[in-house]
Amino acid sequence: MFKRTTTAAVLVGSLLCLVGPAQAVICTFKPVDGDFNVATNWSATPAAGFSAYISDSKTARLTGDPLWQPNYLEVGGSTPGYLYMIGGTLTPTYVNVGYANSGSIVTLTSGAVFSTRQSGNKNMIGYGAGAQGTLTIDNSTFQAAETQPTIIGSGGLNGSSSGTVIIRNGGIMNGYTLYLGGSPGYTAGSSAGALTLDANANNRLTMTSNIYVSHGSTGSSSITQDGGVVTAPGVILANLTGTNGAYTITGGTLATSAISMGSGIGTLSVSGGNVNMNNGTIGSLSDFAFSGGVLQNIATVAANVNLGASPVFQQDTGTSGAVTGALSDISGVAGTLTKTGGGELIVSGSCSYTGKTTVTAGTLQMALPAYSNLLSHTADIQGGQMVFDYANTTTPVADVRASLHSGAMYTSTGAAAGYVVGYNDDGISKVTAKVALLGDTDLGGIVNNDDLARLLSALGGTDCVWQQGDFNYDAKVNNDDLAMLLSNLGKTFAGFGGAKAQALGGAVPEPSTLVLLTVGLVSLIAYTWRKRK
Repeated sequence: MFKRTTTAAVLVGSLLCLVGPAQAVICTFKPVDGDFNVATNWSATPAAGFSAYISDSKTARLTGDPLWQPNYLEVGGSTPGYLYMIGGTLTPTYVNVGYANSGSIVTLTSGAVFSTRQSGNKNMIGYGAGAQGTLTIDNSTFQAAETQPTIIGSGGLNGSSSGTVIIRNGGIMNGYTLYLGGSPGYTAGSSAGALTLDANANNRLTMTSNIYVSHGSTGSSSITQDGGVVTAPGVILANLTGTNGAYTITGGTLATSAISMGSGIGTLSVSGGNVNMNNGTIGSLSDFAFSGGVLQNIATVAANVNLGASPVFQQDTGTSGAVTGALSDISGVAGTLTKTGGGELIVSGSCSYTGKTTVTAGTLQMALPAYSNLLSHTADIQGGQMVFDYANTTTPVADVRASLHSGAMYTSTGAAAGYVVGYNDDGISKVTAKVALLGDTDLGGIVNNDDLARLLSALGGTDCVWQQGDFNYDAKVNNDDLAMLLSNLGKTFAGFGGAKAQALGGAVPEPSTLVLLTVGLVSLIAYTWRKRK
């Protein structure tokens, strides 16, 4: 519980130093625009254990370490108060910025360190009815004590309040649990909390426990991140019915293991930066707009995702993530999906986005109904592989071939050097498409006699596929395909995305294959002769 020191007397303009039974001394600040560190500016000589009150529209400035460390610090009681730290260190037990019916400000600049030291009470930025509290951390540090929550807009005194925290120019905020707009025990009223981080890459918000964005009975709260790094085990949006919680990321990094929504309305918007889920989950949300930036190392995304022009799903090598929610366009935008990293991303929800799908590395696996609408759209396989999982349904191999034949599916990587997209059906549940050399029927990375044997056994056939020797996607295996294979016979493909093919030194076909090769060459010569005639 939050405890505010009280006495039998009322502090008004007299600025008395009062002592209540078994309570700390209360010292109020006297001048306007005075020095926090001058003892005569207080209603009594400051000493350890004294609590400090700054109100009545007074401004205290601290430019170095104070001669005393106050107990409880209240900036703004029923009237506003202002504290500016320009460097220096201040370590109260806990702080309240804006107690009731007042707009109060604490500003930390020039490397100031504000560190609270009592784990029992809460730090409040905007506490009671009508209170407005603002904490600005400008190239400075705010450090909450271990297990001490910080509440931005608490809704105490059964009323509505608002709180704002601004982290900028390399500001740092560390603590335990962070609540915006209410907290356990303070859920009355329409309370609002707002936290922003500017684009400075050195900004830091680090919580050892969760961040709750909107925890009151009503009200809207938000985090806007333009830069820096935010770290917390979990982010919970709109925890209670009647609340609205929003997290907007345009830059920087959010590192967490869970993003979820309570019983209110929770929204997530990512247009830049990086959301590193550390193999964690994103649960159901009221709205998830992903128009740009990187979503990294998910375990599961259950939320429906609205895609914009440049979102990237990155699964690093050794990780596997699943998107089970639907993927659709942001209104008025042809949504795209780019898969990067050496790991695996499995998409199983419906996909109605209309823009390009790009794979640069690793595996993008589409299960029904995910791929049912995608094969008619553009897909660029630059590296890695795209897998179509058709378990217990009809193979889409003919649709994959048609998409390649129409040019909707292609590779922009090394196309001028003769690399194309090859595909194989395992005959059980999967069709795999990836960058390959013409002639590599089994996508094994080498064009050899086994590939030649497969082609020759299907030569002249129709309704054929890549692994039978149809390398131009026309459903036929003929001398054109044979010519393509022979031009690459003995070459290897050492990797994806621009890797160069190299000749195999000393590779000699086995005798039985030489017969097949001779037949093939004779057929090719005859075909060429007919074309000339």
